[in-house]
Amino acid sequence: MPRLGLGPDKGAAFGHEFADAYLAQVGETLGILNLADGAADGAPFALPRGVRASAPTAALAARWLAGPLDAAGALVDLSDRPLLCMDVSTDGHTAVIGGADHGLKEVGLRDARVRRELFSRTDGHREWVSCVRVLPDGRVLSGGVGAKLCLWDAGARSARCADLVGHGGSISAIRLSESAELALSASYDKTLRAWHLSRAGAPAATLRAHNAPVLELAWRGDALASGDRAGQLVRWDVATGRALSAPISAHRGHLTALDVAAEPAGGAPLVVSGGHDGAVRLWDARASAGAGAGLSLIHISEPT
Repeated sequence: MPRLGLGPDKGAAFGHEFADAYLAQVGETLGILNLADGAADGAPFALPRGVRASAPTAALAARWLAGPLDAAGALVDLSDRPLLCMDVSTDGHTAVIGGADHGLKEVGLRDARVRRELFSRTDGHREWVSCVRVLPDGRVLSGGVGAKLCLWDAGARSARCADLVGHGGSISAIRLSESAELALSASYDKTLRAWHLSRAGAPAATLRAHNAPVLELAWRGDALASGDRAGQLVRWDVATGRALSAPISAHRGHLTALDVAAEPAGGAPLVVSGGHDGAVRLWDARASAGAGAGLSLIHISEPT
């Protein structure tokens, strides 16, 4: 498979064309390798009792809403290639940014200085870094086009990581449990995978229901949903890891944005999805609660 790269003079439209071409090659290669339906099954999925998805702390949200520490701002030159993902530590002091140069940079938000680079000759990604999450203990979990996740050690000078292997395609999204003991990843191999971060990233389970590469993943509390390249949406039972219904046709084209809204008083959470069709759709799980439940469409915002 040829290596694709973007120079600093290439625009967003050019980048999307390259991404589509690359992903078409990925799908073709997975078919040749008979990996299009995912890698081997993991153990039966069961979240430990009380495990919930992570969410920004109230203190961190308040600091972001208060505005910048320096109104003039600070420019940090990190790469001559596109930056593709970012996450901020729970204390709000550090950001980790990954991109098309295959590496990640850890940047101090108070002094705008690069503290360490997460890449070396022996450790890290060999393709684009597409998603990243910073754990409360300082470790970093990243995913990329190369089908593996990297669990990076904490420490100012450490650039060592453990490879979490199991997916058969590019990693598109990562979400953490509230305690950061468990991570979920979505992939172009049409699966979600769970990883025990408290056990050095040991595989926990594989979730299957999608018929196309999974692009988006949303997890809040006990609500878990994922969306794919065919515009389909799946809601999952986090206690069993089983899909609550067959994939729902949510959008024409790719499903490109997904989130779970806060639970209304006395009700189930609401799922919000967006797609290539320019529509934003709001889905309600309350009307279809119970065994085999899916999602009920309650609102559509169409482009004018």
